[in-house]
Amino acid sequence: MGVRLSLLLILCCSITFAQKHVTEGVQDAAVPFAIVETPPAYPGCDLSDTRNSKACTSKRIQRFFEKNFDLQKIKALGLSPGRYRTSMIFKITKEGKVTDIKANNYREVPEIEEEAVRVASLLPEFKPGDQRGEIVSVMYGLPIVFDIEPERKRQRKKG
Repeated sequence: MGVRLSLLLILCCSITFAQKHVTEGVQDAAVPFAIVETPPAYPGCDLSDTRNSKACTSKRIQRFFEKNFDLQKIKALGLSPGRYRTSMIFKITKEGKVTDIKANNYREVPEIEEEAVRVASLLPEFKPGDQRGEIVSVMYGLPIVFDIEPERKRQRKKG
């Protein structure tokens, strides 16, 4: 059975899931990644250009998931062929740590959610985000799509 992992981070990886915006007087509210003035930066991403920093951070998170997501664990579940979607959301705190990790798999396969949460918990520390001159927590959304392909029957060799 073939398993293919696609991380759909088409620069809209900042799905906000209706998170609170930072407003004056509100403590600990998180700004969505899509609108934060200076986004949290994955280690090695340049903060001098906000647009490029967001793209760099998103791309590095995508690569991190591709490298660390255990596809063999998913393959071993014996899932029926089809598309499996998991939505992840997590907070990058004012200290740059990844917290409040949540995953929602639409086909209710808990092992997929658990693996997504496991990988997110391994993310490195980020340089925190900034909004209106203040360091803020930022919510980051990540859709993950699995395509489980049917097994192909071996073709007989003519001979």
